[in-house]
Amino acid sequence: MKSVKTILWFTKFGGSIAVILPKILKAGKLKATGDYKIYKPYVDEILTKWMNSLVEFAGVNYIVEGKENIPDDENVLFVANHQGMFDFPAVVTCLKKPCAFIVKKEAASYPVVNHCMRLMDCIYIDRDNAREALKSLDAAAELIKNGRNVLIFPEGTRSKTGEIGEFKNGVYKIIEKAKCKVIPILIDGTRLALEETGNIKPADVTVKVFPPIETKDMDRKQIKGVAGEIREMFIEELEKKKEKSEKA
Repeated sequence: MKSVKTILWFTKFGGSIAVILPKILKAGKLKATGDYKIYKPYVDEILTKWMNSLVEFAGVNYIVEGKENIPDDENVLFVANHQGMFDFPAVVTCLKKPCAFIVKKEAASYPVVNHCMRLMDCIYIDRDNAREALKSLDAAAELIKNGRNVLIFPEGTRSKTGEIGEFKNGVYKIIEKAKCKVIPILIDGTRLALEETGNIKPADVTVKVFPPIETKDMDRKQIKGVAGEIREMFIEELEKKKEKSEKA
């Protein structure tokens, strides 16, 4: 059974779509002009405010660590774990660098969400079609080379337990093409806000930004090892956090 708070949150979500829709349509027209400097700040502003209002109503509190590790003058690939729906606003509202997401193709079936994703230059990926998936990863690398930041959830789906799942090959493919800096982001606690019980609940979520990993001088073997290193980094950090909590 859905809680009253959950019903109210989804009601607010539906109502907020009606409010933001004219702005989304305006953003679409601005983007059609091709003037990145005009449409991108507008898109970032309206989407950040929209997500912030929904996050605040849900009672989700983001605690950000390591924000200073994000370079001001370089485009990067963000690599984050995936626990829940509130991972997306965590990245959009907490980082000082707006980014395009790599998202599963199924997200395109939600009209307003799909429109927002396209405004953010997000890239849909078909996980069941290797050839099409590779094209999507190539497109992500091109975005980075052309001045954008991209975020990938290499687990490919949300973790039901909070543990770090296996990483797919997408990180390697993008680095191989873009030779960009990679910034790991560990998100912990979003599953408590919805996925754990199926109801919206207040939750404290930590968003830890790790120092960038330089890849431009790496050979193929080293590039292939980056995803595994990040995964181990995340696992170790969660274990430390768990031990600290148990001692408290």
